[in-house]
Amino acid sequence: MRADLAAATAAQIAEHFRLYNEEFGRITRRAARNFLAEDWQAAKLDSVARIELYELRVGRCVAVVGGQLAAQRTDAALWADIKRDYAALVARRPDSDFYHTFFNSVTRDLFGTVGVNKAVEFCATTAGRASGSVPIRVYRVGASLPTAVGEILVDLPFSAALGDTDPAVAPHQRGNRPLFRDWTP
Repeated sequence: MRADLAAATAAQIAEHFRLYNEEFGRITRRAARNFLAEDWQAAKLDSVARIELYELRVGRCVAVVGGQLAAQRTDAALWADIKRDYAALVARRPDSDFYHTFFNSVTRDLFGTVGVNKAVEFCATTAGRASGSVPIRVYRVGASLPTAVGEILVDLPFSAALGDTDPAVAPHQRGNRPLFRDWTP
């Protein structure tokens, strides 16, 4: 029974992250369209939406999982089992570090963790981005911001929609101030 509960809870947390990731992707695709349209106000709203989405999805997961576990919501031995099952579920995913971070956010909220609780949190990374197994592209600005922006644009998944990147790079040759005149942090 305990093993079933741990496995089901691990799967549920992974599903909550998958839903978060799916929505984040939708917002990001919309942001790309807004970028191409040079709709900076919409781009600002997309940025805020992506930031707020994480806390919203973690909060939903905490409410569901905490409600289902009830009195066991802070049972460290149960959570060690959940963590083990969750690790097995996400181990082969290239974005497993993000899954681990989401899991940690859930446990930290449920336990009210201050500091680190190694029994129920992922602390070391042997897979995913931090391990070096997923390539990360670094763009060096150096003396030319327009060159770096051009390289980034060419690498974007929607770069084909841009066609000629010169119009998108041109504002960076003039400086960024005019692009964000309506931007209020």
